Amino acid sequence: MFICTANLTDTIQPAFLDRMEVIRLSGYTEDEKLEIARRHLIPKQLEENGLTAAQLEFQDAALRLLARSYTREAGLRNLEREIASVARKVARKVAEGSTKPWS
Repeated sequence: MFICTANLTDTIQPAFLDRMEVIRLSGYTEDEKLEIARRHLIPKQLEENGLTAAQLEFQDAALRLLARSYTREAGLRNLEREIASVARKVARKVAEGSTKPWS
């Protein structure tokens, strides 16, 4: 017995797919995405971009806006990309000499 994971079943050969038991799992809820972002994605992007929590803070409303308007997937890849994009912009401002905190 083996377990296989896939985002799409379209790319699996039909003969192989017929012999599999497919269990479809829904993606993360919005609240789960926000909690994962707070605990893992934001600290990771702050570190990767050389920022501190005092220099960049994400409000709950901003995270919800990112999750609702800029990510259409059930997972977290695009949410992390959007957080990284914001962090890079703030890091550039800090490198240019800005000392104000960004929210």
